[in-house]
Amino acid sequence: MSGLSEVVDSLIVLTERTITPETELIIWPENAIDGAIFADSRTAFRIADSTRSWNIPLITGTGLFKTYAPDTDVLYRGIYPGI
Repeated sequence: MSGLSEVVDSLIVLTERTITPETELIIWPENAIDGAIFADSRTAFRIADSTRSWNIPLITGTGLFKTYAPDTDVLYRGIYPGI
């Protein structure tokens, strides 16, 4: 596939084709999303929106990044002084 967006599109389409009223949990392969996504990205929102519309929990594996403004207190960045 040409990129992350195409992979996510395919996963969503495949999921929508296979879920039934009896589906209680959706599990995508651990490496289904081969790469990290940003927490506030269009990709993350698309996955979250799809999961909400299905009203079914989703489990998958990927890296998730969150960016902080440079002036954010170090405590909120997960950086602990002296460690």
